[in-house]
Amino acid sequence: MAPLFRDAIPDDLSPLAELARATFIATYAHTFAPGDLEAHLEAKLSDACVAGWIADDRVLLAVGDDGALLGFAQIAAAQPEGFAGLPRPGDIALQRLYVSDTARGRGIGASLIASVLAAAPADADVYLDVWVENLGAQRLYARHGFGIVGKKVFETKSGINAGDDLVMVRRAQGQAGSRAGRPTSEGSASLRSGCLAR
Repeated sequence: MAPLFRDAIPDDLSPLAELARATFIATYAHTFAPGDLEAHLEAKLSDACVAGWIADDRVLLAVGDDGALLGFAQIAAAQPEGFAGLPRPGDIALQRLYVSDTARGRGIGASLIASVLAAAPADADVYLDVWVENLGAQRLYARHGFGIVGKKVFETKSGINAGDDLVMVRRAQGQAGSRAGRPTSEGSASLRSGCLAR
């Protein structure tokens, strides 16, 4: 059966945090210097960070028949400093799109992106960043209308480079209009908490 897609709730904290950390480690651990991976997990993917996502952002889950989490997308207001200074007020960010190793190749990532874009305001650009060597993810994003607009250094605790990230954007799909009531960086506690990036 197809996965169930639903928004995360506080009860999802533990499995969501475990999935986020496991997926990050499987994908990126080999790019980190000793000590930097542990520092990153604590700074960006701790239980406290994930609780902030659930409270302040939108986290869309893909859930299997057995209730196991297969993947998730985290959507928030796009901070200019997180995307090379490019976003405008009212733009949004696909902060994370993670799919578990066991669930890849089933179209879950594509379904999550499609859901995110369908819910995006028509006048909002949608930003994301992606590891420069993650060519599969770049192709997936390109198929959904994202194009590369910049590059940024992925910062680590030691300062040793763990690989650059590309900044990608899907431009607004409708006429520019009022952005009243849209999420902004001032309105989200998690966006101030330092739990952003990869």
